[in-house]
Amino acid sequence: MSIDTIHHCAARGIKYLSFITWIALIAIIAMVVTDVSGRFLLGRPLPASLEIAQLLMPFVVFPALAHALAMGRHVRVSLVTMRLPPRMRLSCDIFAHALGLGFFLLLTYFSWRYSWNSYVIREFVEARIHLPWWPSKLIYAVGITALCAQFLISLVVILRRGTESEENVSSGI
Repeated sequence: MSIDTIHHCAARGIKYLSFITWIALIAIIAMVVTDVSGRFLLGRPLPASLEIAQLLMPFVVFPALAHALAMGRHVRVSLVTMRLPPRMRLSCDIFAHALGLGFFLLLTYFSWRYSWNSYVIREFVEARIHLPWWPSKLIYAVGITALCAQFLISLVVILRRGTESEENVSSGI
Protein backbone atom coordinates (compact mmCIF):
# COMPACT_ATOMS: atom_id res chain seq x y z
CA MET A 1 0.00 0.00 0.00
CA SER A 2 1.44 3.37 -1.00
CA ILE A 3 1.74 6.39 1.25
CA ASP A 4 -0.77 8.21 -0.97
CA THR A 5 -3.37 5.49 -0.36
CA ILE A 6 -2.70 5.59 3.39
CA HIS A 7 -2.89 9.38 3.34
CA HIS A 8 -6.23 9.25 1.49
CA CYS A 9 -7.70 6.66 3.91
CA ALA A 10 -6.51 8.69 6.90
CA ALA A 11 -8.08 11.82 5.44
CA ARG A 12 -11.41 10.01 5.18
CA GLY A 13 -11.13 8.75 8.76
CA ILE A 14 -10.31 12.23 10.00
CA LYS A 15 -13.33 13.56 8.13
CA TYR A 16 -15.55 11.10 10.04
CA LEU A 17 -13.96 12.19 13.32
CA SER A 18 -14.70 15.80 12.39
CA PHE A 19 -18.33 14.78 11.90
CA ILE A 20 -18.36 13.51 15.52
CA THR A 21 -17.03 16.92 16.59
CA TRP A 22 -19.86 18.73 14.81
CA ILE A 23 -22.53 16.43 16.23
CA ALA A 24 -21.20 16.94 19.77
CA LEU A 25 -21.04 20.70 19.30
CA ILE A 26 -24.61 20.84 18.02
CA ALA A 27 -25.72 18.61 20.91
CA ILE A 28 -24.10 20.94 23.45
CA ILE A 29 -25.73 23.99 21.85
CA ALA A 30 -29.16 22.32 21.76
CA MET A 31 -28.79 21.18 25.35
CA VAL A 32 -27.80 24.64 26.60
CA VAL A 33 -30.68 26.27 24.73
CA THR A 34 -33.09 23.67 26.13
CA ASP A 35 -31.70 24.11 29.65
CA VAL A 36 -31.89 27.91 29.59
CA SER A 37 -35.35 27.89 27.97
CA GLY A 38 -36.64 25.35 30.46
CA ARG A 39 -35.20 27.30 33.37
CA PHE A 40 -36.69 30.67 32.39
CA LEU A 41 -39.91 29.67 30.62
CA LEU A 42 -41.00 26.62 32.61
CA GLY A 43 -39.00 26.97 35.81
CA ARG A 44 -37.52 23.49 35.20
CA PRO A 45 -33.92 23.24 34.04
CA LEU A 46 -32.56 20.19 32.24
CA PRO A 47 -31.16 17.81 34.87
CA ALA A 48 -27.35 17.38 34.83
CA SER A 49 -26.87 19.65 31.82
CA LEU A 50 -23.54 20.95 33.11
CA GLU A 51 -22.22 17.42 33.61
CA ILE A 52 -23.45 16.32 30.19
CA ALA A 53 -21.76 19.33 28.57
CA GLN A 54 -18.53 18.46 30.39
CA LEU A 55 -18.76 14.88 29.14
CA LEU A 56 -19.35 16.08 25.57
CA MET A 57 -16.36 18.46 25.53
CA PRO A 58 -13.81 15.74 24.68
CA PHE A 59 -16.01 14.86 21.68
CA VAL A 60 -15.59 18.45 20.49
CA VAL A 61 -11.87 18.85 21.16
CA PHE A 62 -9.97 15.62 20.59
CA PRO A 63 -11.36 14.38 17.26
CA ALA A 64 -10.62 17.83 15.78
CA LEU A 65 -6.90 17.77 16.66
CA ALA A 66 -5.94 15.38 13.85
CA HIS A 67 -8.01 17.39 11.39
CA ALA A 68 -6.24 20.59 12.39
CA LEU A 69 -2.84 18.95 11.87
CA ALA A 70 -3.87 17.46 8.52
CA MET A 71 -5.07 20.87 7.30
CA GLY A 72 -1.94 22.63 8.60
CA ARG A 73 -3.97 24.73 11.03
CA HIS A 74 -2.13 23.99 14.26
CA VAL A 75 -0.50 26.95 15.92
CA ARG A 76 2.91 27.53 14.37
CA VAL A 77 5.39 30.14 15.40
CA SER A 78 7.09 30.90 12.11
CA LEU A 79 8.80 34.14 13.08
CA VAL A 80 12.21 32.47 12.95
CA THR A 81 11.60 29.56 10.58
CA MET A 82 10.25 31.71 7.75
CA ARG A 83 13.65 33.44 7.58
CA LEU A 84 15.57 30.16 7.38
CA PRO A 85 16.81 28.63 4.12
CA PRO A 86 14.58 25.85 2.71
CA ARG A 87 16.77 22.97 3.97
CA MET A 88 16.80 24.33 7.51
CA ARG A 89 13.04 24.91 7.37
CA LEU A 90 12.63 21.31 6.25
CA SER A 91 14.83 20.16 9.16
CA CYS A 92 12.71 22.16 11.60
CA ASP A 93 9.52 20.60 10.19
CA ILE A 94 11.00 17.11 10.49
CA PHE A 95 12.13 17.78 14.07
CA ALA A 96 8.76 19.26 15.10
CA HIS A 97 6.78 16.37 13.62
CA ALA A 98 9.14 13.75 15.08
CA LEU A 99 8.91 15.39 18.50
CA GLY A 100 5.11 15.60 18.23
CA LEU A 101 4.94 11.97 17.16
CA GLY A 102 7.07 10.86 20.11
CA PHE A 103 5.05 12.87 22.61
CA PHE A 104 1.69 11.72 21.27
CA LEU A 105 2.83 8.09 21.08
CA LEU A 106 3.32 8.24 24.84
CA LEU A 107 0.02 10.04 25.29
CA THR A 108 -1.73 7.48 23.08
CA TYR A 109 -0.48 4.58 25.17
CA PHE A 110 -1.55 6.14 28.45
CA SER A 111 -4.88 7.43 27.10
CA TRP A 112 -5.92 3.91 26.09
CA ARG A 113 -4.97 2.58 29.53
CA TYR A 114 -6.88 5.48 31.12
CA SER A 115 -10.05 4.87 29.09
CA TRP A 116 -9.91 1.09 29.53
CA ASN A 117 -9.56 1.47 33.29
CA SER A 118 -12.56 3.80 33.35
CA TYR A 119 -14.60 1.21 31.44
CA VAL A 120 -13.51 -1.70 33.64
CA ILE A 121 -14.38 0.04 36.90
CA ARG A 122 -17.63 1.40 35.43
CA GLU A 123 -16.72 4.98 36.30
CA PHE A 124 -19.66 7.38 36.52
CA VAL A 125 -20.00 11.13 36.97
CA GLU A 126 -21.61 12.37 40.16
CA ALA A 127 -24.81 13.98 38.84
CA ARG A 128 -28.57 13.88 39.25
CA ILE A 129 -28.68 11.15 36.62
CA HIS A 130 -26.31 8.22 36.10
CA LEU A 131 -23.74 9.30 33.44
CA PRO A 132 -20.91 6.98 32.36
CA TRP A 133 -17.52 8.64 32.07
CA TRP A 134 -15.78 6.06 29.89
CA PRO A 135 -17.21 7.22 26.50
CA SER A 136 -15.55 10.62 26.97
CA LYS A 137 -12.29 8.98 27.90
CA LEU A 138 -12.60 6.63 24.93
CA ILE A 139 -13.04 9.48 22.45
CA TYR A 140 -10.01 11.12 24.07
CA ALA A 141 -7.98 7.99 23.29
CA VAL A 142 -9.39 7.73 19.76
CA GLY A 143 -8.68 11.41 19.04
CA ILE A 144 -5.12 11.25 20.38
CA THR A 145 -4.52 8.05 18.38
CA ALA A 146 -5.75 9.78 15.21
CA LEU A 147 -3.48 12.74 15.95
CA CYS A 148 -0.53 10.38 16.44
CA ALA A 149 -1.31 8.66 13.12
CA GLN A 150 -1.57 12.04 11.40
CA PHE A 151 1.81 13.08 12.84
CA LEU A 152 3.31 9.90 11.39
CA ILE A 153 1.70 10.43 7.98
CA SER A 154 2.75 14.09 7.92
CA LEU A 155 6.30 13.14 8.87
CA VAL A 156 6.50 10.60 6.06
CA VAL A 157 5.09 13.14 3.59
CA ILE A 158 7.61 15.77 4.73
CA LEU A 159 10.49 13.29 4.49
CA ARG A 160 9.36 12.26 1.02
CA ARG A 161 9.04 15.89 -0.06
CA GLY A 162 12.52 16.58 1.31
CA THR A 163 13.99 13.58 -0.51
CA GLU A 164 12.36 14.67 -3.77
CA SER A 165 13.68 18.22 -3.42
CA GLU A 166 17.17 16.84 -2.65
CA GLU A 167 16.98 14.72 -5.82
CA ASN A 168 15.91 17.78 -7.82
CA VAL A 169 18.79 19.85 -6.42
CA SER A 170 21.36 17.11 -7.13
CA SER A 171 20.08 16.53 -10.67
CA GLY A 172 20.10 20.26 -11.44
CA ILE A 173 16.34 20.70 -11.78
